[in-house]
Amino acid sequence: MNPKVTVLMPVYNASRFLIEAVNSMLNQTFTDFEFLIINDGSTDGSDEMLKTFFDERIRVINNIGNEGLIRTLNKGIALSKGEYIARMDADDISLPGRLEKQVQFLDANKDVAILATRLIQINEKGETAGYWMEDQVTVTETRIKNTLPVINCIGHPTIMMRKGVIEKFGYRPWLTYSEDWGLWLEVLAENWRIAKLEEPLLKYRIHNESVTSGINKKGVEKKIIRFKASYLSRRLFKLKFKNSDYLVLKSFLRDLIKFVTPASVIVLYKDHRHNFFTLFDEFISAWIFFRRRKSISNMFFFPFYHIGGAEKIHAAIMAIVADKRPVVFITERSSGKAMYKAFARNAEVLDVHVLSKSKLTREWLMRKIKYSAMANENLIVFGCNSKYFYDLLPFLPVTVYCIDLIHAFMHVHEIGAEHWSLPLVQRLNKRIFITGNSLNDLKTQYKNNGVDEGLLSRALVIENFVDLPTVFVVKNNGVTLQVLYVGRDSAEKRLHLIGAVAENCNNQNVPAQFTFVGDINVNIKAVDFPFCKFTGEIDDVSVMRRIYQKSDVLLLTSSREGFPLVIMEAMAYGVVPVTANVGGIAQHVHHNENGLLIESMEEPAIIQEITSAIIRLANDRKWLNKMSVNAMQYAKSHFSKENFNKSYRELLTGGRRK
Repeated sequence: MNPKVTVLMPVYNASRFLIEAVNSMLNQTFTDFEFLIINDGSTDGSDEMLKTFFDERIRVINNIGNEGLIRTLNKGIALSKGEYIARMDADDISLPGRLEKQVQFLDANKDVAILATRLIQINEKGETAGYWMEDQVTVTETRIKNTLPVINCIGHPTIMMRKGVIEKFGYRPWLTYSEDWGLWLEVLAENWRIAKLEEPLLKYRIHNESVTSGINKKGVEKKIIRFKASYLSRRLFKLKFKNSDYLVLKSFLRDLIKFVTPASVIVLYKDHRHNFFTLFDEFISAWIFFRRRKSISNMFFFPFYHIGGAEKIHAAIMAIVADKRPVVFITERSSGKAMYKAFARNAEVLDVHVLSKSKLTREWLMRKIKYSAMANENLIVFGCNSKYFYDLLPFLPVTVYCIDLIHAFMHVHEIGAEHWSLPLVQRLNKRIFITGNSLNDLKTQYKNNGVDEGLLSRALVIENFVDLPTVFVVKNNGVTLQVLYVGRDSAEKRLHLIGAVAENCNNQNVPAQFTFVGDINVNIKAVDFPFCKFTGEIDDVSVMRRIYQKSDVLLLTSSREGFPLVIMEAMAYGVVPVTANVGGIAQHVHHNENGLLIESMEEPAIIQEITSAIIRLANDRKWLNKMSVNAMQYAKSHFSKENFNKSYRELLTGGRRK
């Protein structure tokens, strides 16, 4: 009696992973199958390994020489005895319930010719190493039918096929390296159904010796265009051209003209009429970049290039690897271009904040980045505060070395990088934090979410730096206490509290001037404007240096922080920080020594505590000067540039890949 299923597995020099692959099939919960293994002229001892298995379901066929994958697969179809044919590769792992679930589905759906499952990518060690984007997002039959004419979305070793249907087609020898995709398209053209189980039932191994890896390195987009040209020419001139073949032709023409058609422009304009020209400009810039830049060693994903402490650090990192010609993707809308020149001085900058969000271009950009990564074996991808970076991670090749930088953990009710990254911690090769406090937060997060504590070994602290003044001068700024705020006007900065403190000091005749540096226009109450001075945004380093030299106190009332760069800059010039005790600030600001920590968090209490601190500082200049000197000395000994540069240079040139 013939078996229900034939499992067809070609083997060619697969000794590294062969035992594990065979055992994964022998351990299936469904047992009514023959295991047809065709050894295609292996020279690495694979044939001897196969002799060690003593299972009556195994049938080994030895080709006289290496006949190639397509001829071997067609031979397997002809020799198969089962009603269904399940594919299996000699370096993959089938999960135990795979055959059982696929047989149940095909038995219940008689007009489905091919049934796939989702897959999980693994590396050479068997560790989860991301996901195939097209496979993940394409599950329903409608989506499969619409996607296959554009790009392959079916994992070949996951499928189970009806022999009675598939033997009418076979694998086409003129579609080398895309023979599976050609088969799917021919089946669709004959109006047979192709379905996919949502559950991942196969672990797909990615390694440098795999056929897919080798072919993709030669250029995925050219491979796709060549495949469609070969498929369409045969269908037009040798076979019948019908049904879904017209969708293949349409996608082929779109590939040739790279999305720039009148129809696509009209669709884009309707969806993005308010920022259409920005989108179009970003697309053209990205298209030119990917055609021109073939060799890339470092990709960075940052949200902004407007002024900010994080942006200054990001620009400094670019300077460290300037000789590597890095590329920076800006993924959110910047409120200004203050830091653009600092980025562009040392890197190629691509602003994709609209391109990365448009439905029509988001996946195009992901594919471009993925294909570029495939062509650059030693690529390092680095992200900070970019949601797009974390969305991209699962689809990058396993050869890409992935790093993220987290400046600060958010509050429980807020969503930030530490939340976006949580499902992806295994894909992150290194995680950088700027304070030990944030590293402790990471340990707590891993523990609370059941993450393997061994992954903590991938995390390290690299503290930020500031350019220190060459001369340290003791301040003597006169009678009026100069109180300074430098930063953004965002909600977590709680600038209305500083406005309230300024009003309190004025009402109590405290000799203090409150100066705000930044684009401040939302969170200061209008009634407090008379007590505040606004300079606007300043990106001139020499102007900021003079402001620090003339200031006595830096005031921060943030609800959350990592360790703000502005505190480091201020302390370097002897400006005493008076700051809410949040994030990693207390690691460097020591209460009553080089600054003041405000412990109150409720608004009325924090306003009163800061007001009292400002009054005391205005009246006790000896105490203020002592803390000013301590702040300068602390900055000199703790905020130097040497360790920052050394650490990031090692990290971004492969020195910390162990």
